[in-house]
Amino acid sequence: MEEKDRLLQRILSLTTSAPWSENLRLNRESIRTLCAKGALGGIRRMYLTGGGTSLYAAEVGRSYMERIAGIPAQAVPCYSFSYYIPEELLGPDVCLLAISQTGTARSVEKCVRAAQRSGALDIAVSGSTDAPVPAAARRLILTDAKTEGPSAKSTSYVQALTAVYLLAVAIGRANGRLTEQQAAWWDAQLEEAVQKSAQLAGLTEQMYRLAAQYKDAPIHHCLAVGPNVGTVEEGALKIIEMAWVPAEGREMEDFLHGRYREADETTPLLLIAPKGPSKEKLMDTLGSAKRIHAPTIVLTDDPDPAIARLATHVVKMPGGVDEFLTPMFYITPLWLYAHRLGILRGADPAGNRHGFIPTGYEYRAHYDENGMPLVPAAP
Repeated sequence: MEEKDRLLQRILSLTTSAPWSENLRLNRESIRTLCAKGALGGIRRMYLTGGGTSLYAAEVGRSYMERIAGIPAQAVPCYSFSYYIPEELLGPDVCLLAISQTGTARSVEKCVRAAQRSGALDIAVSGSTDAPVPAAARRLILTDAKTEGPSAKSTSYVQALTAVYLLAVAIGRANGRLTEQQAAWWDAQLEEAVQKSAQLAGLTEQMYRLAAQYKDAPIHHCLAVGPNVGTVEEGALKIIEMAWVPAEGREMEDFLHGRYREADETTPLLLIAPKGPSKEKLMDTLGSAKRIHAPTIVLTDDPDPAIARLATHVVKMPGGVDEFLTPMFYITPLWLYAHRLGILRGADPAGNRHGFIPTGYEYRAHYDENGMPLVPAAP
């Protein structure tokens, strides 16, 4: 089986219970260990960090910390955190949550060490126990990311989300934000989200048809508000990685502050808007898109008549869970769209277009201090 087919299998595996069950087992065992050490109740602020897909998981996780645990949180790209966050802003009541599913990201490892120097609590989220990031961290939430292949990330993104979500519930319990009844409700919502994911396989053909319709688009705009901003950032990244075509993931309000000027009838807008506060900004965006003839694809569990009239396409999503849980399964149709788009455009959805991984590239291994190549170029 080719890697692009294995990638599709991993995406669709999230419509079954097995990958969820094993990952949640690992998450919960790790968090029980953290709770036993008694440090979670003293966290008053959190930084979440990572790169790429892990950073977008951190962005969703930021919303969990604020909404569920009741603590201020900020998602910061790993390189920026390691060099630009003053260590005096950290300390024993601050936690760094460092997400690196492979555990090999050098910049994330630097973040962990910076947090430790300042006396902050550091927790890694990783699918590895002995790679550099988890080895450097003093605490680890283990995920099942070892099952992820070498191509574009998919299941490990959701595995990171569940880890951060369960940590937020544990912190909320520890600091008194959540009663046991409220914590049990959030736990039940997670189980409900897992059940809803089983319905996503039925969206495959619709997402394939949409990909066929917009395969020649020069750019895709993926838009959301609230907890799903990280979802559309991840969705846009996968369109880039799998289809080798430009895409942007933005907050809807931010998109309307300028970027809409470059949208037209050739540039589809993929809009995520589960039932909740996102509805008002969705309607503003749909009305604006209608005026400039930009095609819109709305993913929602609340497709009322106004949305049906203004949107070009509506993808009916499973409903019945809190909006903050929707990032865990709203990403799947975006992945399906991106994978099919890559196939139709003649790209390799699981391939590495340029043949190397720039996050592992070391300038000093190839150039001297004057920028001269260390190895002369072949004639």
